[in-house]
Amino acid sequence: MRGAAGMTESLLLVLVSLPSLASLLHPILIALARRKWNRSARRVGAWEPAVSVVVPLAPTEEHGADNMRSVLRQGGLRDYQVVFVAEERDHASAALARAAAAAHPDVDTAIVYSGDPQGRLAKMHNLQAGLLLCRGEVVVFVDSDVGFLGHHDIRRLVRILADDRVGLVTAAPVYRAPRTLGGYLLATMINVDLWAYFSGLFLSGSMNVANGALLAARGSFLAGIGDLDDLQQQLLNDTALARKVRAAGRLVALSGVPVYVRTPSLTVSAWWRQVMRWHIGMRRVLPPVEYVLYGYHRSAMLLGTICFLLAGPSPIRPWFLAVPAGARLLSCAVLSLCWWRERRALPEVFLAVLTDLLSPGIWLLSWMQTTVQWRGRTYRIGKGGTTEEVHRA
Repeated sequence: MRGAAGMTESLLLVLVSLPSLASLLHPILIALARRKWNRSARRVGAWEPAVSVVVPLAPTEEHGADNMRSVLRQGGLRDYQVVFVAEERDHASAALARAAAAAHPDVDTAIVYSGDPQGRLAKMHNLQAGLLLCRGEVVVFVDSDVGFLGHHDIRRLVRILADDRVGLVTAAPVYRAPRTLGGYLLATMINVDLWAYFSGLFLSGSMNVANGALLAARGSFLAGIGDLDDLQQQLLNDTALARKVRAAGRLVALSGVPVYVRTPSLTVSAWWRQVMRWHIGMRRVLPPVEYVLYGYHRSAMLLGTICFLLAGPSPIRPWFLAVPAGARLLSCAVLSLCWWRERRALPEVFLAVLTDLLSPGIWLLSWMQTTVQWRGRTYRIGKGGTTEEVHRA
């Protein structure tokens, strides 16, 4: 009997260890993707296109003024235009944009008021309104909660588009400087796994997803891939755009440097709404098998805890906790030491174990819900990630 029980425990440990092994591969995937990006950037030479940046503004944005200044202070570009887009003139973020533009008279800046999105997603509605004013050879979309740390980040990002095979370039998000539990929970759920996932796709040449916080493409290419109006009804419009790019026969490239997103005072309730929005969007967009594998990948800590509690006295028992916790801690620690430009990243390393316990529950709930909340509006998410507004606060 003990032999059969031991065999069962060994099989369960293998089940727990497989996603843990994937966690250990994350830093390796990211390092290889950065190396591939750097090689590609060296090959393109000294291409310096005219660049137009579109910044869709939320009604309010913490650190919005600092983020806008970081966009306006980008250098090394021969012709640079920034277009801020707000839905209404009286939004707090619109006032910040007007003040930032006045403080940088040397930058060609425009402010557009897009009006009510009429049931469509406000962000893509704003992006398209800003796109009409862009005159640069390359168009860059930047979220208003993004803060650039360097003065040449956009210049480095767009140069890869000199390669005609590349239709879209994006960057993995890293959430910076959290000061609340909600901010730390968001950072630990996103900073490692999404960057590694993007890196694996980029290395294989099969990248068909993108991060809407930072995107860049040639303006002529965007005009040539067809009407983008349908993206205003897509919850994951960044990934929908990436798939349009792939359908047009071009590649999606991943920057070797992540984009830094500032959400320092995020509440736990805001974190919950955001992760549910992402999970429900992924469930409705990704093939079911891929989303099931994603849930399995994030379940190692919970599976290990359950096995630890149910297992009898056995030399194997402590490994049910040690393997998933150790793998996650080591992976996060390596990334924190090597690439995250954030001194306060250490708590994220330890909170990663907690979020791994929570993630399977969020994954399970995503199968039971079809509505999400975003900027005071409630949307029903259909197959393929299409949205329908059902309530407005």
